[in-house]
Amino acid sequence: MIMGNILTSEQRTALKSRHGNERDRRVCDRIKTVLLYDKGWSYGEIAEALLLSEEAIRKHVRDYQKFNRLLSKLDNDVEWCYKYLI
Repeated sequence: MIMGNILTSEQRTALKSRHGNERDRRVCDRIKTVLLYDKGWSYGEIAEALLLSEEAIRKHVRDYQKFNRLLSKLDNDVEWCYKYLI
């Protein structure tokens, strides 16, 4: 898999901004994963730096590339419920 340059400058800026405002540590780790992958870091390097498994890193990158999401499907559903139903 080709590493690096998966983000536009606008996406990079938006992710950095969201990271600064995000309270959920899991989302912050996912943002850092995508940003580091975009810089050309390998899955192993990112996993070591963030103390996560390589499998988790691959999933975070894949979820962002395929679905443009930083949360799991379940997390997205819960977030939607809090936003619109509570």
